[in-house]
Amino acid sequence: MNYYPLKTLYFKLIVTLAMFIPFGMASQPAGEDNWELGKEKDGITVYTRVMEGKKLKEYMAVCEVDATPEQLVDILYDIENYVNWMDNVKEAELIETDGENIFYVYSQVKVPFPFDNRDQVTKSVIVDDPLSDKKTIEVEIVSGYIPEKKGVVRVPFGEGLWEFIPLENGKTKINHRFGAEPGGSIPAWVVNMFLVDSPIKTMEGLMEQVANLYN
Repeated sequence: MNYYPLKTLYFKLIVTLAMFIPFGMASQPAGEDNWELGKEKDGITVYTRVMEGKKLKEYMAVCEVDATPEQLVDILYDIENYVNWMDNVKEAELIETDGENIFYVYSQVKVPFPFDNRDQVTKSVIVDDPLSDKKTIEVEIVSGYIPEKKGVVRVPFGEGLWEFIPLENGKTKINHRFGAEPGGSIPAWVVNMFLVDSPIKTMEGLMEQVANLYN
């Protein structure tokens, strides 16, 4: 299978700017430190914690799906379809590739009126583990890559990843983590909406894609 078809070379990483600043609650996923439970819904769990070395917080959304890591990578390469299942994503386009596994992407995220939308350029790197068949997509916001757009606030910092971990029951565990500085002035209630609810909606959208394509 070709994991890097040219017409779908993209990983957003962003997955919505649900990747803003976080706040927090209680409980943590196995094998990780300092995660606090944010919300659970329909098999999806969202945790938050303060990012190492920063005052910001990040989220981690966790779930299991009936798909292989390769199938999930294929879904993430379907650029044209992102606006249909990634929460709040208004647009996304490939800017540049560097080999088969590094991608630079522009994306814009809708923010409730009267606040300005946010946009970003992300560098995404795919890492394959041939021993476990786990696939990881590391995501980092890069600054100064393209000119800023009028009426849209550029996100100055963000980093995270997608992990697709095959399980013995034939399913794949998804860990999606991201934290970012949203830039500009934005109130806590907007940040909180993106922090917990948006990752859940994105995971629900990904589950629907899996069900439509592979089940």
